[in-house]
Parts: sequence; structure tokens; C-alpha cells
Amino acid sequence: MDSSFRIRIVGTVFLLLLLTLWRAAPWLHAQTPPAAPSLSVTVQAVTATGMTPGGDVVWLALVRKVVEYEAAYGRLQGVVQADALGAAQIPVGDGVPPRSVWIAVDLKTGAYAMVSPVGFSPLLFDLAPAALNLRGDALADQLVDVADHAEILLVRPGKGAWAKTVGRGGDDDDSSPNDAAYKLALDKLEPLRAADGPSSGKLAAKDLLFVLHPEAMAIAAVSFKGKP
Repeated sequence: MDSSFRIRIVGTVFLLLLLTLWRAAPWLHAQTPPAAPSLSVTVQAVTATGMTPGGDVVWLALVRKVVEYEAAYGRLQGVVQADALGAAQIPVGDGVPPRSVWIAVDLKTGAYAMVSPVGFSPLLFDLAPAALNLRGDALADQLVDVADHAEILLVRPGKGAWAKTVGRGGDDDDSSPNDAAYKLALDKLEPLRAADGPSSGKLAAKDLLFVLHPEAMAIAAVSFKGKP
């Protein structure tokens, strides 16, 4: 047997060994990352994709309509289950208002997506540094926000979701009459699912907090990093 033939045999065996290891040890090669959540919108449907297959999808919508020549605002919210491919249909009733913004959150992972109909773009804003008032163990944390009205959604990945409508001077506003901002104690948030139970009122690392201002059609999204 000549040397070149022996080299070809050794090379073939080596390639077969590498192929066997490649198949048996998936960590040796790159894994396909899961698809990021996304939302698509038409005049009749809002569809979420890239969610955890079979998992819960928390959703919230802020809509603006003109009723008898006056602007009217509304909140829609709920929890739906993704199918085996990670897709979920968001209930839209009579259709998708042209001026609306939709948020969908993968409850397991906390990944989320936002979408609005073509031709409308909501405003994005940042909460002030003092917007999250982290209080002692005996008191619920507070959201402090300058707005007449707001829609609040808190999602704790893997745990639950809570929401609330709050207005300046309303029953849930803990501020004083002369304060420029409302103060919402987070234990007043209401569960979106019966299984979630009452809100603990305390922010935890990886919590997602969405604050929507209806009049301005503006949104702030905060991923809480934990107490310093």
C-alpha cells in the first residue's frame, strides 16, 4: 500500500470522526437563536410571532378614536396563548383603529414587541430618574409620573402581569393636591390572570414596566435592573 493511499484512508477516517462528534455534541457548533418576538398589524388583525410555543402572551393596547367630534381614548388588555409555532392572535374586536399602539410580551421570557398601524407613530419617552420610588420593606414601591392619566402594565417574567388605569386626583393617586405628579403604589395594580394574585407592590429585577399616556399617545418602557 503506497503512502498516498494510506493518507487518504486516514483523512477519511478523521473526517468521519469529526462528523460524528459534530452530530453528537451540538455545543461544538453554533445554535440557531430563538426568534425575537414581533408584531404585525392589518386593519383587521394583530398577530404576535416569536413567542414561547404554547406560552402565555400578555398584551396591552392604547387606542384613540373620534366620537362625535371629540377624541376618545381606550385601553384593551388581556392574556392569550401562543400556538405550537409561537404565534398568537390578539383580539381586536371590530378592527384595528388607525391610531393605536399594541404591546405584546412573552410572559416566560419577558421579551416584547410593539406595533402601530402604518401612518401612525406613538411618541416614546423616558421616565424621570425619580419616577420609581423604591420604599422600605413595609411600604409598596411607587410610580411617580407627571400626567393627568396613565395606563400602567407591570410584567414579571415567569410570574405574572398586573395593570391599572390611574388619574391625577383619583382614588389610586397617593399624591397631595399641590403635587405635579401622581403617585401610584404598585400594590394597587390588578392581576391580568386570576393565577397571578395580588401585586406584591415591590419591584424585582427583570420586571418590565410600561407607562402609557393616552392624551399624547406616548409610551415609556422600563426594564428594572434591581435595587442599587
